[in-house]
Amino acid sequence: MFKKQVKDERIVGEQRRLNSEGFSLLYLGLLVDIFYRSVIARQNITDFWDIALLFWGVTGYVAIRTIGKGIAYYGGKNSILRKIIPPAAAASLVGSLTFKCLDPSITVGQLVYDALIFFIGFSMVTYLIYWISDKKANHIEDDSNLLEK
Repeated sequence: MFKKQVKDERIVGEQRRLNSEGFSLLYLGLLVDIFYRSVIARQNITDFWDIALLFWGVTGYVAIRTIGKGIAYYGGKNSILRKIIPPAAAASLVGSLTFKCLDPSITVGQLVYDALIFFIGFSMVTYLIYWISDKKANHIEDDSNLLEK
């Protein structure tokens, strides 16, 4: 009875782009809200568990889906310095500055030690994510090559 309206691929692409931009803005807003509440307003996390769990849940979902689809591709061994080290360094720096703001009594040595441990851990987890995603992408590519034969 009702005809399904055929959409032009340009319209579908534009809708997906707008949805992606909207999601990114919402995600960034949650991150800014968590940062403001924890660092500037100095609220306890128990005051905003709902927002924090929503942010972490969405982060986990996107990460798992990205890895599972083999999309998180880092470009091979030559691009490790370009794709892994800068985000790890930035996260370590921001984390260190945040902890210094939250606890001014922390020593510089402890701050550097914590930042170094976080940097190593973040780099290892990021590399593991890229490695798993790369294996998944190669597996998907191998399966598609078998179908073509």
